[in-house]
Parts: sequence; structure tokens; C-alpha cells
Amino acid sequence: MSGCLVLVVLLLSAAIVAMSATMYVFTSARLNEVTLPPLQEDGHTCQSDECIISAARIITSLDPSADPCHDFYQFACGGWIENNPIPDGSSQKNQFQVLNDDLTYKIKHTLETPDTTLTLKPLKQARSMYKTCMDEETMEKMGVEPMLKVLRAIGLTDLPLDHEKRLNETDDSELAHWQSVIANSERMLGYSILFSLHVGEHPMNTSKFVIQINQGNLGFPEKVSSKESEEEAKVIEVYIAHYIDLLVKRVPGAKVNTSRVAHEVLQFSKQLRNLTVENENKKDLLSQLEEITFADLQNITDSNLNLSISDPNRLNWTEYVNFVFDGLNVTLDFDSELIIVKNTEYFQKLSELLQNTPAETIERYIWWRVFSALAPHTMKEFREARKKFWQATTGIIEDLPKWKVCAYKVNEIFGMAIGYEYIKKHFNEEAKQKALEMVNDIHKAFEDMVKEVDWMDEATKNITIQKINAVMPFIGFPDWMLIPGAMEKYYEGIEVVDGEWFASHMKIVEVYHNTTLKKLNTKPDRNIFVAFPTTVNAFYSPQMNSITFPAGILHPPFYGLGLESLNYGAIGAIIGHEFTHGFDNDGRQFDLDGNLKEWWTNKTLTEYKSRVQCIVDQYSNYYFEPLGKNYTVNGKITQGENIADNGGLREALRAYEILKTRQAQQHWGRKSAPDPEPYLPGFANFSHKQLFFLGYANVSLNDEITIVVIAHGLITLASTLLALLLITHFTKAALTINHQKR
Repeated sequence: MSGCLVLVVLLLSAAIVAMSATMYVFTSARLNEVTLPPLQEDGHTCQSDECIISAARIITSLDPSADPCHDFYQFACGGWIENNPIPDGSSQKNQFQVLNDDLTYKIKHTLETPDTTLTLKPLKQARSMYKTCMDEETMEKMGVEPMLKVLRAIGLTDLPLDHEKRLNETDDSELAHWQSVIANSERMLGYSILFSLHVGEHPMNTSKFVIQINQGNLGFPEKVSSKESEEEAKVIEVYIAHYIDLLVKRVPGAKVNTSRVAHEVLQFSKQLRNLTVENENKKDLLSQLEEITFADLQNITDSNLNLSISDPNRLNWTEYVNFVFDGLNVTLDFDSELIIVKNTEYFQKLSELLQNTPAETIERYIWWRVFSALAPHTMKEFREARKKFWQATTGIIEDLPKWKVCAYKVNEIFGMAIGYEYIKKHFNEEAKQKALEMVNDIHKAFEDMVKEVDWMDEATKNITIQKINAVMPFIGFPDWMLIPGAMEKYYEGIEVVDGEWFASHMKIVEVYHNTTLKKLNTKPDRNIFVAFPTTVNAFYSPQMNSITFPAGILHPPFYGLGLESLNYGAIGAIIGHEFTHGFDNDGRQFDLDGNLKEWWTNKTLTEYKSRVQCIVDQYSNYYFEPLGKNYTVNGKITQGENIADNGGLREALRAYEILKTRQAQQHWGRKSAPDPEPYLPGFANFSHKQLFFLGYANVSLNDEITIVVIAHGLITLASTLLALLLITHFTKAALTINHQKR
């Protein structure tokens, strides 16, 4: 252990003694009323670095003046919230952010470390991209010309066509057919306009890839494109006009009525918003999908229209798809090849809107969507203008330092190469194996809980257990990263031009998107690690029936806490959360192979839905106090996360009990025996079950300015409230050793 770390541990040890004495004064009276377990027979205190640091973290997070029986969240998290104010320019602060910030500094160090002769080529490219991203002086000198080249390449003009210039007065060099433009945007930029097209696993047969088409996004915040007030609409129009003005002044001799263009763009955006299908109102995922041919889709969009085949506003799917796949060596049969279309009613209404909209209006809207996406990659004034717009429309601004923005951007592209360096220095095989052991315990706990439920029939239980057993765990990093030459193959085709951020970024995006499109002629690989090792998060993939826990999240305060009671309460609940996603309102619609189908019996499904509705109703009755009682949680939209939170914590607790039984068997030779796990320093009067819940609370704490999406008075996101509700369910279990099922 280094001298610096020794000093830190000694200081923390002294601090724990002082703080625990203070904490004892406040809490002993209340805790004396609680039934505590007998002292362990070996009764020793853990003195490892991990235990000392965990103890210090928990003590400083507590508010010992709060009564844990009445407000466990305040008791467990109040000190942390008081001592961790929200940074300027940020909307919240939580443990995910704290760990992510620490990891981002490590990424920064990796990207700023000089290359050596042994440096992998992809890492050299990442460092070149980072250096170029940081070089704002060169970006300013290059100006908007790199962006204008891309606009021209996909068929757009440098500036939006002015209203006085009609479509029939414009030659082909000035106005491309808008359908080829959106196809080029999809192909070259991976940017979807009006609708999206991508290649992914077939929802009903994950053994093959299929073209999937869906309604597009609008490029604005939800409230902006919905029912904004007249004042909010004016703010948006002013922003659009100002953004275009920034470009106009840099194009010699340009003259555009930007106010009129802005008004037209916003009005068309609102019309598109009115067409969008709200899938939350649909009962199941299958009802949103149709498996049809392109010829069928053409009939859908042609129905009830008074358009000739040559009309420029007619959606021509053959032309569009040919543009997207041109040169990719992909063979398509438009009459027989089946595709997946989500929300076909959107496309029928879209076709009607396009019929009744001037072609130049569609063109201007497309121009705005592409321009507004590309401009922030050029000059600083565009980034500043966009920042002010998001602040005006959302009320929050993330004012990050330049190095952090660049680190994020480069990691999004070269996350595997950077992750390779990260795991060599900050992750070990032992952590991976211990995490896998925890996954297996939670797996067993989940299976036992399914066997015990009385509302599932035996047929559904059996197939549910089969799905649980088929879940594939991916922990830390993909094994292929350690194979010589594998990293270079992973980034094959990627080119980075030193000193040219915009050109490099566009080339990389095109390579990635074309690689995805070319998967249409291949077979899916189910052995996929769905995140970079540097990710501080966890994932469940319903299509692959897999759970993924990257190396980034397998660190304190989520993991490596010294005691298994803390580990199972923290990362264990997250593992359980991801397991449960496989059986929440969406996940339960996928079978053990990831195919979308109804595989439960009607009897079990009816029982399940009644219990889910109970959770929806319960959460919908809660409101976030700063907003008032008129703004309740949207229990319908948040039901998937609420189901996963409740199930995950229960599974983690059950898994911890499985671990304790195994430990007793190994330590004492019998299943029922004194607890061999040591105390946490400063917490001798806390049981390990209580520490389990403190471990959970310690990763759930959140200091935030409430960021909510409000629709008709319903909150769709308020993490502090949701964490509080879940912890409230388990307060008595956290404080008593003989807790009752609730």
C-alpha cells in the first residue's frame, strides 16, 4: 500500500472513531428499541482499506438526528445531501455521477498520455481525436466550410431556400428531391428525419436481422414540439432564426428571411408531432409492429391519396431504400422481403401531411434538422447558442469544461480501446469472479421466488424458470479484448484525420452506420457485450436475454465495499433490477431466446396484470412535494422501472440470505450458526441486514433539482421520489432482524 493511501486510511480511521461516537449519541436511544442480533462469536471488526473507506462514506452520508423508523431515507442519506450541493451548471448530483466523474478523469489521463511504440492503433486514433477536439483555435479557423461540404454531399443547399424562390423556379443543382436527402442523411450521418430505418434483430425471430422502420423524432424537447404556450413558441422561433443567422453572416452575399423560415419549420414540426403515435397507450409491444413487405408499406402510404406515381411529395419506398443501401452489397426484394414496421398509422397520416405540404416547406424543415445537428461540431458560437436554447426550453444547462466534453465524445467512439487501458489499470479478474458469484446468488433467489408465488400456474412457472436459466451474464469487459489483434479488427475501417474534428467525426459515423446496415445479410451474434467497459451503468437486453455489468460500475460505492452485506445491498440490488427487467411489463413479452411473443398462459397473464396495476396505482398516488399535490408520479410510464426496483431489492436481500447460509456452512459446518462476517468499523450496533439496506440507500441517494417531464400534471421522472418510495417499503425490514413479509 502506498504511503499516500496509508495516510488516507489512518485519517479515515480516526474520523470514524470520532463520527461514530457522535452518531451513537443520536441513534442509540432509537436503536435500543430495535431487536438486534446477538454478537458474532468471533466478534471482530473489519480493518481492511475497503471497510474503513465504506464506513467513512456511510457515516458522512447519515443524518443521525432523523428517526429511521419514520424517515429512513433522510436517516441514511441526509448527511450526503447536505454535504454535496449541486454543482453550478448541473441539475443533480448522485453516486452514479460521482463515480462517472472519477472514471472520466481516468479517461482524460488515458487520452492525454503520450503514445509509445506499443500503443494500439485505435488508442492512438482516440488520442488524436481528443487532441483535435480540444483545439478550438483550429476549429474556428476552419469555420463552417466543412459543414457546408456535407450539406452539399447529401443534396442540400448551403442555406434554406427563401420563400420567394418556389420549387418550380429552382434547378436540380439547388434543390434535390427531399426523399433522396433524408436517405443520404440516414446513410451518411445515421440521422433519421420524418422516420427512421435501421437494421436490427428480428423482434419475433432473433436468429436473423431485419429492416425496421419507425416514426422519427422531432429534434426538439418533448414540451417544445407538443402543446407549448405562445410565449414558448416565440422563444423557439427566435432561437431557430438566430441559429440560421449565425450561418447566413458567414456565407458571402447570402440573404434569407430567417424569421419566416423559423416560423415555417416550427409549424411543420408541430404538425409532425400531432401525427406521432403514443405507444404508452398500447397494451403490448406486438400490437405496435407489423411484418409486411415494402410493397405493402407502399400501399399503406398511397391509400386515400390523390398523387401520381411521379409526384415529388409521394413517399417512394423503393427509391428511398435504394438510396440508403446503395453500394453496400445488400440484395433486396421489394415485393417479397419482409420488414418490420412500427406504428403503421403514423405513416399513413404522414403521407397525407406530405401531400398537403409544399415541397419547399419539407425541404426547409429537412435542411434545418441536418444543419442544427451538424453546426455544433463546427464553431463555438453554434455550441453556445444551442446551450442557451436548451437552457431556455428545459431550464437546465450542463456547463461542462471542454476537456470533459471531448472525453465524452471520444469515449462514445473509442470506448472499447479506452476501456482496454482502463481494465488493465483499474480492474482485476477477482472482482469479475466475485461479481459472477453474486449474479448466481441472485439468479437462485429469483428462481426460488418464482417457485413460491401462488398466482402463476405450473406451466408458466416452468417456462419462466427456463428463461431465468437462459439469461447470459456479461461482467467487466468482453473476453475478446484480451486477444492480440482483436482491437484493431474491431475498429477496422475507422479513419481519423489529424487536426480535422468535423471530417473525422463524419467519416466515423458513416462507417459505423454502414456497418450496421450491412448486417442485414449476416447472422446475429448473441455473445455481445452491449456497453463499453468505461460505462457506469447496468443493462438488460430483452432481445439477447442478457445482463451486462461493465467494469465502470464495479467500484465503490456500488461494489468492492469490504463487506458482502454492503455489496449485496448496493450492486446486488442493481443486478436484481436488471434481472427483473426481463419480466417487467415489457420484458415479460420476450421469451427465453429474446423473441417477442405471448408465452404466458392467459390465467397467469391476468393475475400478473392485476398486480402490475397495483404498482401503477400506488406510485400514481404519490406526488413530489416541491411541485404540489397536482403533480403526481406517472405510474403507468414508470411502471417498468418501479417493477425492477421493487423486484431487484427483494432478490438482492434473498440472495444475501443465500450467501449467509453458504458462509455459515463453510465457516461452522452447519447452515444455522453465528454470523462469521465481521463488523463494519463504527457500526458495531448495526446488524448486517441493516447494513444491507444502508448499502442500498448509499447508492440511491440523490441531490437534485427536480427534472420532470410533465404531461397533464403527471411526473415521468423524479429519481429522488422513486428511491424514497422504494426505501419506505423496506424501512422496518431495514431496522429489525425479524422482519415480516409485506
